[in-house]
Amino acid sequence: MKSYLIVLGLTLVTSLAFAQNSSIGPSVGINSAWISDSDGEGGDVRNLIGLNAGLNYLYSKYVHFGLGAGVGFSREGVIVKSRGVDTKATLDYIRVPLKIHYFFNHLDDAFRPKVYVGPSLGFLLGGKVKTGDVSVDVKDFRESFDAGLLVGTGFNYKFASRSWFTFDLNYTHGLISINKTGTDQFNRNVGVTMGLAYGF
Repeated sequence: MKSYLIVLGLTLVTSLAFAQNSSIGPSVGINSAWISDSDGEGGDVRNLIGLNAGLNYLYSKYVHFGLGAGVGFSREGVIVKSRGVDTKATLDYIRVPLKIHYFFNHLDDAFRPKVYVGPSLGFLLGGKVKTGDVSVDVKDFRESFDAGLLVGTGFNYKFASRSWFTFDLNYTHGLISINKTGTDQFNRNVGVTMGLAYGF
């Protein structure tokens, strides 16, 4: 949690320092998440559908490039069906993505496609693994910190002066095992988000 507060503080300081080229705004969307190597002994793995919501900041001094950061809630996990029984693992994270953006078109264009890449840091809030009527706290066997590579695409659409609608489709590939013991397992997640961004 201390690391999360440090990152958030740095983001806010940066936004004040570079305000003339900055925008900030909320976003909300859905995740389709799974955990690598979750099939165990031939189980049927299904993606877990969960909510993501947060606040995003962008600094863009140049026409085609920008630096972004965000903070938000992300529900992730997996569902595994084995021998007719479902096991549902939910993991709730505070996610802090840091992104390098490339924007197409020009500043005076309303529609601007984009691509981006960067790290995604995750801080586990909690969650559970439920098999039938039995639930176990995920903090007993899942790591409290996660990090992965985030890649994405989408577009910004200007609907008013210094105001944009944003759409994003992204994929997060976990790089750190989330298991405290046993087989290495990694978060995987496809997210779709929509939001607003306001220049200041």
